[in-house]
Amino acid sequence: MPRILIVDDYMENRYLLETILQSRGHATVSAGDGAEALRLAGAQDFDLVLSDILMPVMDGFALCRAWKQDSRLARIPFVFYTATYTEPKDEQFALSLGADRFLVKPLPPEAILQAVQELVGREAKPLPALPTPESSFFHQHNLALIRKLEKKLADNERLEASNARFGQILAASSNEIFIFDGDTLRFTLVSQGALEHLGYLESELQAGTPLELCPEIGAEAFSALLQPLRDGTRDKVTIETSLRARDGSAYPVEVRLEPILDGQQLSFLAVVRDLTERRRMEAEIQHAQKLESLGRMASGVAHDLNNLLAPILGLAGLLQERYGDDPKLNRTLGTILKAAEQGRDLVRGLTDFARKGMQVTEPVDLNALVLQAVELLKEGGGPSVRWELDLAEDLPRILGDPSDLSRVLLNLIRNALDAMARQGTVRLRTRRPTAQWVQLEVQDTGPGIPPELLGQVMEPFFTTKARGKGTGLGLAIVNSIIRAHAGTVSIQSQVGQGTTVLVQLPAARA
Repeated sequence: MPRILIVDDYMENRYLLETILQSRGHATVSAGDGAEALRLAGAQDFDLVLSDILMPVMDGFALCRAWKQDSRLARIPFVFYTATYTEPKDEQFALSLGADRFLVKPLPPEAILQAVQELVGREAKPLPALPTPESSFFHQHNLALIRKLEKKLADNERLEASNARFGQILAASSNEIFIFDGDTLRFTLVSQGALEHLGYLESELQAGTPLELCPEIGAEAFSALLQPLRDGTRDKVTIETSLRARDGSAYPVEVRLEPILDGQQLSFLAVVRDLTERRRMEAEIQHAQKLESLGRMASGVAHDLNNLLAPILGLAGLLQERYGDDPKLNRTLGTILKAAEQGRDLVRGLTDFARKGMQVTEPVDLNALVLQAVELLKEGGGPSVRWELDLAEDLPRILGDPSDLSRVLLNLIRNALDAMARQGTVRLRTRRPTAQWVQLEVQDTGPGIPPELLGQVMEPFFTTKARGKGTGLGLAIVNSIIRAHAGTVSIQSQVGQGTTVLVQLPAARA
């Protein structure tokens, strides 16, 4: 079994060569530098030596010269395998020392095995007739070192300039970009955008790791996430998680992780994208799709209910006209008519909710609609209701359907009266917050809406009223009509302090 001496100061390189050579039945012994290799060669026999050049204590050039000056070792083939001295002059110098091959890293395993197979069992090539004088060796050795140092300095200068530019770009970037060490996981660079979004100082983040920013990911899960990047089976990994800011709040993010290898130093690059806006848009799309489905269903149901209610209303009316003199029958028919009329109102609500767009478009005086709605509902509100109006003068008109907008006002005022149980103050206010918008506020002094219900009050069929007192379509219809007018509806409420509904509509252009 051929015995091969591997000489390299990097343990990883030695392990790789050992694995490749042993797979073909070669026995291997390893040394970390030239001096250790000579000690091993003095006590053992080898069939080939495979050596790096740049090493501490004794480099490959010095090892090769000493190897070839030893009469016992000189017959053993000597192969250089280097990633640092790669210029033609370096190869020429190495071969002049008696090296049999000069291989440049990295090579595929097949190329390494082929070179070894060609040399094992053969005598090393003969030395030159005139051995290299010591002074000449040191002169050429120094020249090789100088070439290496000059190249290294030039590479370092380019790397420093590149790193400086890269650092400036990252530091100024509005994106959230992180670089963290592959061993300690501590942050080594954080972009300005990440610092501003998270609320940390740079010194605070550089003392931490990604595990402190990602509450959803534990240490074991994070290690498993990085493993394919460490072993090279994947060049990037993308996950969705959440980041925790300095104030304790968390927001959804997409994180793309990539490995960065600088020499033997492994780091990881994390590019983070905030998904808050995307999630909000997805929720809005899902909500709109749900409302559209409900609208189609409501339209179909309304059509069928109208067909059922029409003969009930018609026949009940005819019977009441014919037999209205009978008190008992008249009362029964009145109950039927009242129930059928309530069903008709429900159908109208379904129709309003399902309808898209404005039926009529004309300039509308919002102040006039407010006054009309108050006039209609004031008497039915009762004596315990106080009405306060604050209507802006010079309020611009809005383009819309006056019938639909009147329905909005009636719904909002009725809700306010019901919330206060006809006792309290209803405040109606119009104003012009900007040149492009007109605003309506309807406020009551009722008990308010609990926070957990506030987000549901505009959902169709949701109601806080007692069973039989409401359909749950009022605010859904309001929202549908206002959205058709390119406006918005928002609700502010605190338990015990009443509720304010804020409607914004685009002002008509002059």
